[in-house]
Amino acid sequence: MSSRVASSSQLRLRRSLLQLASLLLLTMLASGLLALFSVWSLNAAHIRNQRHLAEVAAMVDLGRTAQVRFKTQVQEWKNLLLRGADPAQRQTYEVAFHANEVEVHTLLRQMAGRGDPSVGFGLTAEVERIDAGHVALGLVYSAALASADPLHWDAPGLDRAMRGLDRPLNQQLDALAARLAAQTEPLINESMLAERARFDTLSRVLWLAMAVSIVLMGSLLWRAMSERTAEA
Repeated sequence: MSSRVASSSQLRLRRSLLQLASLLLLTMLASGLLALFSVWSLNAAHIRNQRHLAEVAAMVDLGRTAQVRFKTQVQEWKNLLLRGADPAQRQTYEVAFHANEVEVHTLLRQMAGRGDPSVGFGLTAEVERIDAGHVALGLVYSAALASADPLHWDAPGLDRAMRGLDRPLNQQLDALAARLAAQTEPLINESMLAERARFDTLSRVLWLAMAVSIVLMGSLLWRAMSERTAEA
């Protein structure tokens, strides 16, 4: 009879130890999978944030470049007025003027394509208005040049006709570049805070899972020891 009791006791002990080992294995597997998921999730979030910040940086760079190129375009117009009496120099500065004009238009079109709310700016409509104003101003410049007499170059007359027409567009581009720069820092901070919040959440979940596993294993081990003590 006693051998039967002992055999039953050993069987229960083996069953308890097997349950403990199974729980330990499941706990290690679950913790490993959760850790891998945490690493993958943090890496994916970091990649998304870096891509987003790259779009923001590209938008800011386009705005600043458009601002500088338009100022260069206006400067080339002034050079054209000053040296337009010489046909060779007039052609040189006219080519430079139109090259900058085309580049400003190209930059603004690129900005309009990147300025959607998903990037964080929502400036598409504003950039398109600025681009339309730039195109209209270019037509006025072209008309002034077409009406000028190359043989009797009237630089003062051209200057009076076009004086101040570039100022509103120049102010709009300056304001756009300043607005882009002002919006960049909050977007960067927001991305950093989002990554930190994700890390904290995943860390808490991982620690909680480990704590629950330890409690379960401790409970199972305590039950096995209690049964062993009671039988002894």
